[in-house]
Amino acid sequence: MKTNFSVYNQDIAVQMDGLTRIIESNPMLDAVLQKAVELEIEHYYVGAGCIAQSVWNHLLGLPLQHGITMLILCIMMPTYRMTKNAR
Repeated sequence: MKTNFSVYNQDIAVQMDGLTRIIESNPMLDAVLQKAVELEIEHYYVGAGCIAQSVWNHLLGLPLQHGITMLILCIMMPTYRMTKNAR
């Protein structure tokens, strides 16, 4: 999916809204985020490469998923403790 809007040189609130629109418009990224919600994963983050590439694709007028071959979803497990042997 391509996007057609500009937030260049706008105030920070407009830029944040634009970033959210880009993320939600990338079908691959949106599917992963929806799956995280479906699986009730509370603490996670997406590796920045996928988001940065989506922004570049938006700026260059390319499909948002262009050139993205993997997406890193890091799941945080706050109760997990690494044992001495697992290090």
